[in-house]
Amino acid sequence: ALQDPQPEDSAVKIFATVRTPDFDRPWTKNGPIEPSGSGVILEGGFLITNAHVISYAQRIEIQPSGSADRFEAEVAFVSYEDDLALLRPEDPDFFSTFPSVSISESLPASGSEVQVVGFPSGGEEISTTAGIVSRFLFRRAGGFRGLAIQTDAPINEGNSGGPVFQDRQVVGIAFQKDKQAKTD
Repeated sequence: ALQDPQPEDSAVKIFATVRTPDFDRPWTKNGPIEPSGSGVILEGGFLITNAHVISYAQRIEIQPSGSADRFEAEVAFVSYEDDLALLRPEDPDFFSTFPSVSISESLPASGSEVQVVGFPSGGEEISTTAGIVSRFLFRRAGGFRGLAIQTDAPINEGNSGGPVFQDRQVVGIAFQKDKQAKTD
């Protein structure tokens, strides 16, 4: 176990082996693809990520930050409407080996700073970006329907499911980059 673990040490990269249905030929599945995303180890024996990261997964592996090892996991609970999934590692010693974090009981204040942690595409290493909470909005996107927190912290492909931290606690889960936002 780590000496004095930091919150970002609880982040994991998630590898899913996905075979989606072929809706034109319902008796078959499309070939396997291997998307990756992010997640975080929570106190209480679960990891949390986005449902879309593990949707149609036949196999899920989690790789803790700073570890070369991958651990098999299973889906314990999933809510597509909230775009959240709780995973349970198959290794019973997982939680005594890797640090976990708690979920904040309050929302971050508008204008306060948050850190987004995850494994965006383009590299193998963990990435931490900072941003300001700009507003709260009720969002309908994909299958998601609910309260969303908007931040100007950079969020990219692969950050999905990763934790958003404030004061060493999880205040949100990264799930969508606003593709409509115009940048000059």
